[in-house]
Amino acid sequence: MRVAILTDIHGNLHALQAVLDDAWAERADRMLCAGDLVGYGPFPNEVIALLREHDVKCAIGDHDDAAAFGRPAPPTPWLPPAVSDLTFMWTRAHLSPVSRTWLRRLLPQVRLEIGPCRLMIVHGSPRDLQEGLGIQTPEDIMREITYQTKANLVISGHTHVPCYRVVNAVTFVNAGSVGQPRDGDPRAAYALLDIDPVTGKTQALIKRVAYDIEAVTRALAQRGLPPELAQALRQGLQEPEEWEQS
Repeated sequence: MRVAILTDIHGNLHALQAVLDDAWAERADRMLCAGDLVGYGPFPNEVIALLREHDVKCAIGDHDDAAAFGRPAPPTPWLPPAVSDLTFMWTRAHLSPVSRTWLRRLLPQVRLEIGPCRLMIVHGSPRDLQEGLGIQTPEDIMREITYQTKANLVISGHTHVPCYRVVNAVTFVNAGSVGQPRDGDPRAAYALLDIDPVTGKTQALIKRVAYDIEAVTRALAQRGLPPELAQALRQGLQEPEEWEQS
């Protein structure tokens, strides 16, 4: 079975459509999403509608949770506080009632079984929406998580940087970010998993997909969102404290 893993779409409809088109061309049997459908981007409701149309199974992300339930804005260290607050308030104000209700129904953990392979889908980690798992995560923390998951395969996002690790026979796949990559490559990122339904053996591939970034930056400006967001999309905003270790 071929499974497409999406995460951190962040209201970027153009990137999402490009990834969906690529995943269908790659003959994906189903699609899963590790959360953060909204935040930063100009199309929160359109992204949710498109995911629902394609029956994409989603876990909730920290931005989804904060926007839907009226919680404080998640930390955004790469933006000045005033810009971060403005961006978050825009997202929360522009969520439709239908979108807000749908986000509130998402769970922090989604579990699936494909043959003997037990999948867990989370946004950050099984312990916390904001605990990212990636190259920079210490080995002892990864081992501790393997004892808690009761899964063979843990799928996550949050860091916006793709990662593949195997610890204690548990495979960890961080699919990067569809809508706002932070590894210096502005193309949308997602993961393709080939899972043998008999043996449970998994092969993972991180794919990059080009999309019309300028169309999104124009929409950001038209909807009154800060120019820092457009700059991040064009650059594939790189966060050195995470990326230098990869």
